[in-house]
Formats: sequence, C-alpha cells, structure tokens
Amino acid sequence: MDIVAELRGAAACRPIDSDRDVRAAHKTHWLREIPGQPLRCIESACRETTETVSDMFDALITVIESRNSALSVRRAPRLAVLELLNLLSLQRAITHDAIGRRWESRYYPSSGGTHCIEPLIYASRVDDLPTGWYRQRSAYQHDVERVEPPDGATLIKITMDALRVEQAPSAIVFAVAEPAIHAARYPGGISLLWRDAGAFLAIAQLCATSLGLSAAIAGVTHELPVPSQAIPPFVVGAVGVAGVMDIGHDNQ
Repeated sequence: MDIVAELRGAAACRPIDSDRDVRAAHKTHWLREIPGQPLRCIESACRETTETVSDMFDALITVIESRNSALSVRRAPRLAVLELLNLLSLQRAITHDAIGRRWESRYYPSSGGTHCIEPLIYASRVDDLPTGWYRQRSAYQHDVERVEPPDGATLIKITMDALRVEQAPSAIVFAVAEPAIHAARYPGGISLLWRDAGAFLAIAQLCATSLGLSAAIAGVTHELPVPSQAIPPFVVGAVGVAGVMDIGHDNQ
C-alpha cells in the first residue's frame, strides 16, 4: 500500500515541521519579497527565522519533557504508527564525501552517514491495521509491505519480557541491522553498529512521543535463524508503542 498521500493529508499527525519544510518556506519568502523591499524583508525574514527557531525549540522541549518510558493500554492510531515507520525509513538526502564515498541522511544519525539499521514493525492492536509485520519497501519509497520474519514469535516474546508486560504493546518497532554494511566501510565497525542502535532507538521514542504515542525502549538482541533478503538478520533493539498515556487508565 502507498501511504504517502494519506500521511501528508493528515498534517495533525506530525506536529513538528521538518527542517526541510522550514528551509523551503524561508526560501520562498526571500525569493518573493526581497527584490521589492530588501531592508524590510531582511528584517522580516530574520524575525520570522528567530520566531521559527524559537517555536521549534519549544516543540522539542515539549517532546523531551513528555517522553516517558511507559506504555498505555490504549490502541495506537493507524496513521501515527505508519508515520513513525515512514520517518524512520526514509532517505532525506544522498551525497558523496571528498573521496567519493556515498553519504546518506536520514532522520536518525549514524556513523559516517552509513545506515545499516532499518525499522520493522509488528502491529497487534493498531486501529484499522491488520495484525502482522510491516516494513517500508525501501528508503526511497513510501510503499509499505507485509512481511513474515523468521522467528517472529520469539521476537515478540523477548520484547514483552524486556518490557515486563503480559500483553504485547499496540505495536513494536524493531531495529533490524545488517552489520556487513558497516564492516565493508569501517574495519572493526561493530562498535559503530551499537552506537547507531542507541541513536535509532532514542530517535524512535522521541518521534513516537511527538506523534502522540506512548513508548518504551526494550534492550533486546536476537539473530534471525533464516536469512531473508527483505529483512536484515540482526535485531539490535526495539521500541514498544501504544496510544497516548491517560492517567485515568491503568498503565503497563
């Protein structure tokens, strides 16, 4: 299924504009207004830039302060879960360094712009989304596909054990990695993989919080027993997500 139109049509699902959107808005402002009244427009642009940075900072602080490693018992909204998958999957930019090596930019940082981790989502109690495993087809497409990872039941169990819950969260975002990508570029790059895993999980939880989800990181690791072309072979962490936390409900 192609979710891009649905996601972009639900602006409320992402309360914080991306830096790309902010830059595009500023570029349009300058091109439209500077030729006619340069001094006033420069002052206006500076003021608007300051206000935008202030608003973004306030929004970031709100997300950080709202972050809490706890899961509600509420079902997660479909759009929020798919948007989280989209944010953690997509490529933002591709370029090359001075010696011609490929450098990628995604929403989560990585060592040297080399990304070997991608999200794999298990949805169990998500509104209007059938129970199952989902991944984004590639970092360049919005298509989401159903997959069946080997040892999926084990992944769910070890995550529930790590989170100390008796019922699976509404959805679980697994960080699945292909270590060979780092190894091909950096000798002894396994340490970089674990640093990237921490960054991925932290960004995943903050993105989930910004999308109105409750979230908790689970320190799980697992090697899938059967190689799969669609799914990287190593699980290096997970984030359980659920609907928004409500003090009036019992929380897990």
